[in-house]
Amino acid sequence: MLYKLRTRVALPLDFIPKILFHVFFFAILLFSLYFSKVNNMTTIEDNPIWQKDTTCQLSTVLSVLDDEKSIQNFLSDVMTEKEIIEISSRLEAAKMLSQNQKYPEVIKQTGLSSRTVARISSWLKNGCGGYETALLAINHQKHM
Repeated sequence: MLYKLRTRVALPLDFIPKILFHVFFFAILLFSLYFSKVNNMTTIEDNPIWQKDTTCQLSTVLSVLDDEKSIQNFLSDVMTEKEIIEISSRLEAAKMLSQNQKYPEVIKQTGLSSRTVARISSWLKNGCGGYETALLAINHQKHM
């Protein structure tokens, strides 16, 4: 039996299951590659980026700036508006995920991709604790 596509090309009916199999196989491959990358993320101690003087200098500056205005001024000088918005959206996504909000709602409200939201979720569970510390600071600030 043949199935006719709009292009009027006749294809055997067994063609559809074969295509579905290949799509499914490709999706599994992408899924496994992505999560192998996420699962192999390094810890702070293993990450060579924090062994460089220049990157340590950045974290030192951020830890020394003690008022919101100084930090805003510094971030405005070293980052583009788009970068500030992106990082702010990631923090908002972490907050929403920690409140058990569903991915579609997080994606809709933050404008982040599903892949970015999945990474943030993974970092919340298996990361270095940076998001947790930031969320604690936000909650502490709210209660002051």
